[in-house]
Amino acid sequence: MLLVLMAIGEYRLEAHKVLMDVLQEGFKFAIKIFAPVIPIAAFFFLGSPEISPLVLGGGAPGFLFDLGKALSTIVPLSAVPVAIIIVLVGIIAGLDGSGFSGLVMIGTLAQALGTPAGIDIAVLAALGQVASIWSGGGTLVPWSVLDIAGVTGIDPESLTRRNFLPVMAGLLAATVAAIILM
Repeated sequence: MLLVLMAIGEYRLEAHKVLMDVLQEGFKFAIKIFAPVIPIAAFFFLGSPEISPLVLGGGAPGFLFDLGKALSTIVPLSAVPVAIIIVLVGIIAGLDGSGFSGLVMIGTLAQALGTPAGIDIAVLAALGQVASIWSGGGTLVPWSVLDIAGVTGIDPESLTRRNFLPVMAGLLAATVAAIILM
């Protein structure tokens, strides 16, 4: 309602046209940015042995879990390498700029890697999700800090450069704490 009232106050009789143009552009932008997340999340959902049979039919394997088990036979999975893998995947997932698109993927991956390693899956998932949110949710990606940069008058790239060391230090501290808790 506030948006409609502001549009009417600014554009008077042309408010409906301007409002529809702005809404259409916003929806197009949102679809363009978040559309790739849907198939990626679907692949990670199919990796879970609980979800895979619902989509592919009874007896369907959990491919991501099979990958985790195969990886555990090649590389000895313990808390340290698994935590590092989860943090790196979380950071990469957070680079979309929202920080929240990787949450489902990280949870499934934490279960897939944490089960064969015998470590606390909840702590591992929380670590990966924190890495995703901290890296992408308005800290390390210039387009996710645009609103803050615009209000404060700071260059977005400069702001993300300044955020880099504190965020990395926080992720290192969180990773160490998670390894201790696992």
